Amino acid sequence: MTLPFEKLVGAGNDFIFALHNNIPKDLDRSTFAKQVCDRNTGIGADGVVILHEQEPERFSFVWDFYNSDGSKAEMCGNAARCTVLFIHEHYQTDHCEFETMAGLVKGHYTPGHIEVSWKLTSDKMAEVDLDLENFKSFKGYYINTGVPHFVLHNQLNEINLQDCAEIQAHPKFGKEQTNVTLLDSLEDGVNSTKTFERGVKDFTLACGTGVIASAFVLQSQNKEDIYHLEAPGGSLSVKIDGTKVTLIGPAQCVFKGEYILRKDDNV
Repeated sequence: MTLPFEKLVGAGNDFIFALHNNIPKDLDRSTFAKQVCDRNTGIGADGVVILHEQEPERFSFVWDFYNSDGSKAEMCGNAARCTVLFIHEHYQTDHCEFETMAGLVKGHYTPGHIEVSWKLTSDKMAEVDLDLENFKSFKGYYINTGVPHFVLHNQLNEINLQDCAEIQAHPKFGKEQTNVTLLDSLEDGVNSTKTFERGVKDFTLACGTGVIASAFVLQSQNKEDIYHLEAPGGSLSVKIDGTKVTLIGPAQCVFKGEYILRKDDNV
């Protein structure tokens, strides 16, 4: 049995897309996500989006989003932008909306320029001090931009991959854990950011919600409303209007195909 899929990329963040109507009812979606996201034995991706038609005539949808480890996530900014492109190509519309676990996302498509907007439950940001088991200490900013982020500003030279993994699972962040975002502001005014994602357990080429979290940290220092940030996979822009956030950047479909569902996929 085969499953039609598409792979879309937003600033280096890559996702597998499938329509809900093509998914077998008895498919274990978490296991499926882990298998297709595997970069050696599957297609390879940071996550999976399964899109449901809610009200096609209104271009209203619902998504199921899975990280590459099979866990569900409340929100993913770059996957949301890729979703707008996917809907544009399948339903020939430049405007859409879709429900996520973090709430309603509204999207707008223009060639090479895709934006998504949603409201946060809160724009409050807390300063947090952490002591790690390796005796290192870090001070950062905790904010939920759809998913939780702990942002470390100008500390790239002090932190390594193992530190990020320990911070992610630190008891202060509870059983849900946190993403760890590293924000670096250079003297020439360039702000770069990268995120150690909890559902990937590694750095990704871009993280939309991490870019937004970084923008909130910058806003706390200069009170501006629009920010341009460089991620390893490309440039992204953020607009902040109270609890309403807008993420802007490129997305593209890189290939389409059919995934062969194996017997161990619980089909």
